[in-house]
Amino acid sequence: MATAKRVSSSRKALVVLLVAVMMAGLGTSAWSFLSPRPGKPAPPSMASVWHPVEVTPVPQSAVSESDLVIPASAPVRLEIPNISFDSSKLAGGTSNPIQQWTKAMNDAAKGVVTPPGKWESSLVWDSTVAGGGLFGTDAQSSGRILAHTTPWTWDKDKQGAFQHIRDVHVGNAVVITTEKGRLCYNVTKLDSVLKSQVNVVYGKDAVIPGIVYLMTCDRPLDYGEGATTHNLVVTLQLNQQQTNTGSC
Repeated sequence: MATAKRVSSSRKALVVLLVAVMMAGLGTSAWSFLSPRPGKPAPPSMASVWHPVEVTPVPQSAVSESDLVIPASAPVRLEIPNISFDSSKLAGGTSNPIQQWTKAMNDAAKGVVTPPGKWESSLVWDSTVAGGGLFGTDAQSSGRILAHTTPWTWDKDKQGAFQHIRDVHVGNAVVITTEKGRLCYNVTKLDSVLKSQVNVVYGKDAVIPGIVYLMTCDRPLDYGEGATTHNLVVTLQLNQQQTNTGSC
């Protein structure tokens, strides 16, 4: 019996030892999932290695834009907002008072361009200049539009169509609508030139694409009714960017 008890005690002791060893092993394994093993660095947290990327959108203005092409054609409307001028409102609202100055008219007038018709509503565009005097982004000519000024300032109903054109300033916007589209210009120069020298300074044979001249008699307000000796020439430069966007 004593021998059997000793065996039983030995077995119990062995079982206890085995259980202790197993528990010790499990404890070590469980700990190894929660903390790094000695001698190895801890893996970095996601917060320390992930950085959000900020996307900067490309501004619309940086996107390339093709220039709008408006084929050369005759003008049908002239607008100068700064002096409240609109040719479509002249002559009782005539749709297109800007008439063509032809070679036959030029020959008959011996080269002196005089807009026919009423002072207050008569405008012409000169087709006798080099390139035909057409208007457009691809026009290979220098366009000309001419109108009258008058000596009588007291009767607004009888003043020339270009009576107040001397009030424009460099930088002012001018809009010319043609049979093919709308063109935006800016005033770049105002010049008083002897009538005998106009075609020399602003020659009919000169071809400067994108340039338009507005011409009239240079008649100061206190000039009186005498014949004028000078022409007032307002130079316009095509603004391609505004023409592209229609923002004039």
